[in-house]
Amino acid sequence: AENLSFWEACEELRYGEQSRIAEIVDSIYQQFLAPGATRWVNIDSKTMERTLEGIKTPHRYVMDDAQMHIYMLMKK
Repeated sequence: AENLSFWEACEELRYGEQSRIAEIVDSIYQQFLAPGATRWVNIDSKTMERTLEGIKTPHRYVMDDAQMHIYMLMKK
């Protein structure tokens, strides 16, 4: 359930309002990626590093690597 929710949150980021990008990125991080997150998703360390580097300057596609990783896990 967490994986699907994460994927949907990433879709909201990609297609949502430009003015809310930083807010949505922070929300995704807090819910799914932060240490002790309530709905933590399991992504590999390399993907996590790229994602953490990217969220320093949030943009619409910052979660793409992590989203693709989760998509491939769900597909299996």
